[in-house]
Amino acid sequence: MGTGYRKINDDVLVNLYEKYGSVWKVAEMVGMCGQSVHERLSNIGKIHKMNHFTDQDVKTLETEYSKYKNKGKLNDLADSMGRTKQFICRKAKELGLTDRKSLKPYAEKKGSNPYSKFHARIRSLRGCPHKCEICGEDNKRKWYDWANLTGKYDDPDDYKRMCRKCHRKYDKNRYNDHI
Repeated sequence: MGTGYRKINDDVLVNLYEKYGSVWKVAEMVGMCGQSVHERLSNIGKIHKMNHFTDQDVKTLETEYSKYKNKGKLNDLADSMGRTKQFICRKAKELGLTDRKSLKPYAEKKGSNPYSKFHARIRSLRGCPHKCEICGEDNKRKWYDWANLTGKYDDPDDYKRMCRKCHRKYDKNRYNDHI
């Protein structure tokens, strides 16, 4: 039954694995299947599951994730941790370090209009306005905007729904107050 299992010392498997770094190469060299070599190396603690984050990995992710994310260099963080970008992003989401609607400063292009970027973000967070909070207008044929109130464009709570007429009047008054 079987092809004649060869007994191989664990030390031999460990030495070969350290030298070649591949379960499959070691398995071929000693005449075993790769799964058996992997199980033996796992049982003696030489191979750790890749989809398991240690406490140190979590600490590294908590301290470094936002720095790398803001620079658009998550691949570099993943490489330094020996993981894939998708895997660390999944773990970061699980830890509450990111979400799909967070700012992406690395995605800004030179000459881009940050004003439209902030308004697009507000639309994604709070939806499209369909009523003016100033005059109460709710005509479906009119345009409605998210008007920034104080100039803090990155604060989602610093916007109010306004029809174009009220928005222009508000911006004109705010501009004239600063002159």
